[in-house]
Amino acid sequence: MLKPFTFFLIVLFYFPLNSDAQITAVPQEDTAWTLGSVFSLNFNQTGLSNWQGGGQSTMAFGSLLQADADYIKGSWSWINDLEAGYSILKQGRDGQWIKSDDRLQISSKAGRAFIKNFNVSFLLDFQTQMDVGYEFYTDSLGEDQRRVISRFMAPGYLLTALGAEYQPNKRFYLFLSPLTMKTTFVLDDTLAAREIYGNENGEMIRTEFGANFSSRLKLELMKNVTLQTSLNLFSNYQTPTLIDVDWQTMTVFKVNDFISANFSTHLIYDHDIEIETEDGTTGPATQFKEVLNIGITYEIKNRE
Repeated sequence: MLKPFTFFLIVLFYFPLNSDAQITAVPQEDTAWTLGSVFSLNFNQTGLSNWQGGGQSTMAFGSLLQADADYIKGSWSWINDLEAGYSILKQGRDGQWIKSDDRLQISSKAGRAFIKNFNVSFLLDFQTQMDVGYEFYTDSLGEDQRRVISRFMAPGYLLTALGAEYQPNKRFYLFLSPLTMKTTFVLDDTLAAREIYGNENGEMIRTEFGANFSSRLKLELMKNVTLQTSLNLFSNYQTPTLIDVDWQTMTVFKVNDFISANFSTHLIYDHDIEIETEDGTTGPATQFKEVLNIGITYEIKNRE
């Protein structure tokens, strides 16, 4: 069976340009749709042979796909976003390929304005990873070991929410929902039995009801430098003082018509996720990731 991450890589490499590509569409007069996508493919390699200064050869590949399809007409709006990233690296001549970035997020938000800049909206947000993930540790004999800690839909998260939204323009919105359901999927028997994602008694699907706050901002900081940031907060009504945090940022630097770079960060705090720290204790902890990509850019400003 085709693995999810393999299918994703096939889609990426089928893209007509083996480089960064950006497509921005301007809605035509007879349509309310705006479409856009950004694709990047990056490669990094360091080769060492008898290098007196020491070190190891490395090789890394990275890819990122962002796409959006927005419908805005009259008092109705429908905003759809897709983000998928996957990176792998190998250290040393005999090293194994391991992933350094792996994410899949799909968001869809439909709304209807009831007064100027205020909407009643329904939000769907789905997140998971595409490939198997490992945690690396040293056993009691001093041997390096690894074990599976994640795979596609283990975990996976689906957030459904109905609430009020403030959206003064296309670049910014605030969304507040007192009617939110967060569903956690751990569709793997072994991982479900470990109960490290808030699931109990080996359950594969866990549902929580609570309140959600989310916000997104797209801002041009200066010429050729743009920032996109999103913040998502969720509070379970059973434990309202414990708030799950998901904060993502991406800054895009356009050097010229052919070269660009992007720097992204992702911070997560979920009190239900059990993480083993360096001192051997297990419990909730702040997760943080940063990714820097540099590549060639091809831009098409209009698409029919």
